[in-house]
Amino acid sequence: MNYVAVLLIATTAIVSAQSTKSRKPVPVAIYKIAPAYTQEARQAIIEGDVVLRAIINEKGKAKTIRVIKPLGYGLDEKAMACLRKWRFQPAITRDGRSYSVQRDVSIEFRLGNSK
Repeated sequence: MNYVAVLLIATTAIVSAQSTKSRKPVPVAIYKIAPAYTQEARQAIIEGDVVLRAIINEKGKAKTIRVIKPLGYGLDEKAMACLRKWRFQPAITRDGRSYSVQRDVSIEFRLGNSK
C-alpha cells in the first residue's frame, strides 16, 4: 500500500514539473507610450485596436513587427512606431537567462476628449 502512495506522489510530481516546464514566461511591458492619431483617422472618427505580432528580444525591444488586425487610416503604421518605443521585461528562463519570444500586442486608439 505504501508503495502505491509513493508511486502516486512521484507521478504527480513529474506531471507537475512537466507542466511547469511547458509554461513559457511572457514578456511584460514596463514602459508604454500612447500612439499618435493621424489627421485622417481623427476626421473619420476611427477608434479601435491594432493587433501587432512582434518578437520581443532578450533586451526587451520589439522587433520583426507585423500587423495582425489592422484599422487603416495610417493607424497601423502609428501603432508599429509606438510599439518600437515600448520596453518589455524580457522572458526569462528558470536559470535567469533572457530570450526572445513572439507575442501579440494590442495598441488601443481612443479619441476620448483629445483634440
